[in-house]
Amino acid sequence: MDEEPILDVDTLREWAGLYAGSAGTDHPLVSPLGADLAGLPPLLIQVGTAEVLLSDSERLVEAVRAAGGTVEYQPEEGLFHRFPMFPFFPEAHQAVDRIGDFVRQHTGEDGA
Repeated sequence: MDEEPILDVDTLREWAGLYAGSAGTDHPLVSPLGADLAGLPPLLIQVGTAEVLLSDSERLVEAVRAAGGTVEYQPEEGLFHRFPMFPFFPEAHQAVDRIGDFVRQHTGEDGA
């Protein structure tokens, strides 16, 4: 897959503006990129490389690390926004499995 089939930049900007209202899209309660990221629990960020939010995801990874946080970054080559929600893709099953692994790793739960 070479392009994002779910979102496009213009629609995303429009929706973001509607969501943010007068607060603005850089407000910390609207975008984590505008927030103080110190003290967050470990994060897992899964993103497709065809995702329209790929660069924002990469910026978030760097911002969390710069704030001293722990983040596991899992880019998936050629996939798009919300790919883990599409069960007909093997990569979706793998992503969900990795989510479970991440949660178990950080909660001490072994699933038994």
